[in-house]
Amino acid sequence: KGPMLSPDQFEKYILPSYRRLIKPARDSGALIHMHSDGDLHQLLDGILSGGVDIINLQDLVNGIDWIKEKVAGKHCIELDIDRQSVTVNGTPKDIDRLIRSEVEALGSKQGGLCMIYGLYPGTPIENAAAVMDAAEINEKFGGKICILAGIDVQHTMAFGDEQEVKDELHRLTSAFDRPEGGLMLTFGNGNTPDWRYDNLKTLLEESFAL
Repeated sequence: KGPMLSPDQFEKYILPSYRRLIKPARDSGALIHMHSDGDLHQLLDGILSGGVDIINLQDLVNGIDWIKEKVAGKHCIELDIDRQSVTVNGTPKDIDRLIRSEVEALGSKQGGLCMIYGLYPGTPIENAAAVMDAAEINEKFGGKICILAGIDVQHTMAFGDEQEVKDELHRLTSAFDRPEGGLMLTFGNGNTPDWRYDNLKTLLEESFAL
């Protein structure tokens, strides 16, 4: 449990590089997002001091009470919903309780809250549906959290055409965009070499036009 290097080692060897890389982006007005798996108890203060605005961290690994105390209302939280315990071995009601408790504990207009979920083999389909049901998410939480919605990177971006990319963007914005809370569009696990260039160009142009 804990990091692979000490806080002192992090501050000496890693943090200066983070600050050097982050500064030009911050100077240009960009918001800085950082993804980090694992237990951040010893390193979070250093990471945030490097200029990070949006911190991705795992919910049950770090503990909701600790995240609330350290981050909620101060920085934007991108909460990685449990994928090792409740969503794999629990029931849809367990998942509903988990997500509801996380939103109630961490949702704040000061800082903000996004939620993200990685679906892995072995997760019961009814549990995946309990996490991902767009109508339920919007009905319960749409005005309280910023929803991070992933573009279909495996099919539409690789094998679809420009119109299908536009349709995907409009489907996501119609389902999730709300005046309160907010919506962020993402590539999911990133762009891959099999994407069609015209699809990437359409994605960027259409996103900025929305």
